[in-house]
Amino acid sequence: MRVLCELCLNNDKAFFEIYDDAVLLTPYAVIPRYPAELRLIERDAADAVERAEKVMAFAVARISLEDSL
Repeated sequence: MRVLCELCLNNDKAFFEIYDDAVLLTPYAVIPRYPAELRLIERDAADAVERAEKVMAFAVARISLEDSL
């Protein structure tokens, strides 16, 4: 997620708004490939879901903004 967000930043500085969330979500995209390395507690999972929802809402809003141009 971090790399994707950085690529988006090249075209739209608004992605700074979700950069920290993208960085913190990056391990959730990689570590599940190696489940023995993934150790979650409920609070971590809830935080990740919250961040993912924020990133998703941001992306949907940016897509909607582009569609209206």
